[in-house]
Amino acid sequence: MADAVRIEGLAALRKDLRAMQPDARREVTKALKEGAVLVQRAAGPFTARKTGTLAGAWRAGASGNTAFVRNRVPYAGVLEFGGTIRPKGAPVVIKAHPAGTRALAAREDQIVDRIGDAIEQVAARHGW
Repeated sequence: MADAVRIEGLAALRKDLRAMQPDARREVTKALKEGAVLVQRAAGPFTARKTGTLAGAWRAGASGNTAFVRNRVPYAGVLEFGGTIRPKGAPVVIKAHPAGTRALAAREDQIVDRIGDAIEQVAARHGW
């Protein structure tokens, strides 16, 4: 997804996260994934459905200090962001149905709270 939650001071936080001990980094990555799972669970009801394949294909993940939610169904991107496809030369314009973006917006406060609480717990355990 191209949309993201913008956090002031994120560059400095990421620099500090890279300087952490590996076990603390793993805990922070786990907390970030928990935030992404909130979006994953919320995306299903916002997803356009015909068969349910698209709605069931949302997956959350985290790597390092980045969390993400993706959908690998081939048509997910064009449904999320809109676009034009040209099967056999006849253009078909598809209106955007931003399920992932709407799910992120619906859970934004909850995600920030959950990740913030988890980082505070990691900090307390490691004496920062």
